[in-house]
Amino acid sequence: MSENVTEERPWYKKKRYIIPGALLVIGGISGAFSEEEQAPTETTVASSDSSDAAAAEEIEAEAAPAKTEKAEKPKAKPKAKAVKVNAGDMIKAFEDNELAADDKYKGKTIQVSGTVDKIDTEVFDSSKYVLRISDGSDFAFLTVNCNDMSKKELSTLNTGDDVTAVGKFKDGGDLGVELKKCKLA
Repeated sequence: MSENVTEERPWYKKKRYIIPGALLVIGGISGAFSEEEQAPTETTVASSDSSDAAAAEEIEAEAAPAKTEKAEKPKAKPKAKAVKVNAGDMIKAFEDNELAADDKYKGKTIQVSGTVDKIDTEVFDSSKYVLRISDGSDFAFLTVNCNDMSKKELSTLNTGDDVTAVGKFKDGGDLGVELKKCKLA
């Protein structure tokens, strides 16, 4: 008969020691690299040679921003000009090709002109009002809807008035065009 001989492996060859050990080593290596990337670089000058000192000062000047740059305030970006459009033309663009119109107006500020079709409450929030601008035709079904307007501005308008409003393009499609954060121009 043969005997079952099980050889005991040394501790350093067992999975329960190898895997955690490898993870510790990998974690230590990646931690060393991340500390190295985050640590500021310092330049030291050991030589009294004037060319070495000048080179070290040049390196330090490149590494650290100049004090005068810190004092300057960053310039404000100029506001993008609003895209001027007639309500009828904008609605027609969405009727013809919604994809092209979405691409044309996406992310832009729109200045839309037309006729006040109606001042109505929002569908899901009756405490907010929407200015609906059309091309002025008698049978206009679709409108450019200006949302987020103040009640004070809206109270000055009447159906049939010529109006110009500025707002951020939100969406366009089968139910008209939606603008948000609108104000009268």
